[in-house]
Amino acid sequence: MRTSSFHLLIPKQLKYIRTFHVGSALQKVRIYDSVRNQNDFHSALRLSIQANTPLITIWTASYCLSCRTIRPRLLELLENRDDMDPDIQYVEVELDSQGGRMGELGSRYMINSLPTLLPFRRGEPVHEKRMTDVRAMSDRNRLKEWIEETAE
Repeated sequence: MRTSSFHLLIPKQLKYIRTFHVGSALQKVRIYDSVRNQNDFHSALRLSIQANTPLITIWTASYCLSCRTIRPRLLELLENRDDMDPDIQYVEVELDSQGGRMGELGSRYMINSLPTLLPFRRGEPVHEKRMTDVRAMSDRNRLKEWIEETAE
C-alpha cells in the first residue's frame, strides 16, 4: 500500500458500507465494512487520521451475543446524527477472525471484554473514553452521549 501527501489508497478488502451526508455537510459519518485483518484495521486508522476525524471502533466476536445486540443500536445512532454534529468514522473489529490472529490486535489495545467501544483520535486509542459496560451500551441515551463526547 502506498501513501502520498494527497491520497491514500484503500485496500480492496476495506470498503465503505455507507457514507451519510447530512444537510449540506460533505461527510458526517463514514462506516467501514467489518475489519477481519490487521492491515485493514491500520488502513481505517490511517483514513481517520487523513480526514482528521475520530474513529469509533467496536470490538466483537462471532460468539458474543451482546455484540449482536449493541452493534445495530450503535449503527442506528450513528446514521441518525444531527447535521451540526462533528464528523466521525466507524469500524467493527472482529477479534475471532483469521483463526484468532486478530487477538494480537486486541491485546495491543487492551481489549479485555466484548463488546468494547474504543475511540481513536489521530491514530491513538483514547482509553479514558473506552466503554465496556453492556448495560450502559444498551441505554440508548447513554450511548448517544458517548458518541457525541467522542466526536468532539
